[in-house]
Amino acid sequence: MLDIQQRKEETLTLIDLAGVFDNGAHDPVEEIVKVATGQEHINLIWNFDGISAINSSGIAILLNATVEIAKHGGISKLVNVSPAVLEVFDIHKVLPAVDIYSDEEAARKKVTIDRAEKEENYTRLFERLDVTLKAKFRHFKKSKTLSFMHRFHTAEAKSVSMCGIYLQTSSVEAPNTLLEVKFMLPDGSEDSEISSVCKVVWAADKEKQKDLYPGLALCTMHMNSREKAKLETFLTSRGL
Repeated sequence: MLDIQQRKEETLTLIDLAGVFDNGAHDPVEEIVKVATGQEHINLIWNFDGISAINSSGIAILLNATVEIAKHGGISKLVNVSPAVLEVFDIHKVLPAVDIYSDEEAARKKVTIDRAEKEENYTRLFERLDVTLKAKFRHFKKSKTLSFMHRFHTAEAKSVSMCGIYLQTSSVEAPNTLLEVKFMLPDGSEDSEISSVCKVVWAADKEKQKDLYPGLALCTMHMNSREKAKLETFLTSRGL
């Protein structure tokens, strides 16, 4: 069963979801879309923090809602999507169709940017810090057994923010690929590693972005609260 609670703000509605997102979501989601499309501000943030699972029917319902909101000039974002649900999205090849952020702050900022129709890179959602940090990544797999089949590729984190990361690496991946990413903060302690699940936004072009090539721009899809706190402390200590 899907539980839905709504928090209305001046220019957007946040929808807190809990349970399983399956065929039972059809009627309540349809009602949300119906109400939203009758409002002046059609901006929705779907909070998946309480969603334990989603199936193909749930994905179809979510995509239909996103399309309907877009038809009426509205904006839809997803936040707090668990690694298990991200993997289902990846399997069903729907990552290009949904706009996912690791938390509400990032989603709110992106809604503001989209409403203003600005052409800004996702890294501008938060001020970024230029760094040189040891990093590694591999294809994301929720199953620990399967993850052992995919080796880590070495890389250097060249800029980081609360929203994403740029990796200098010769191991180029295609846009919308999900990656498990780890990078080391410079203090060298056992607790200095930051882990996250990221999506490839773009790979540097050898001709157009010679200063960045070769490398990958990543948007953070999921980072647990402990990792977020460590990263925020590090960025604050550097004046951000």
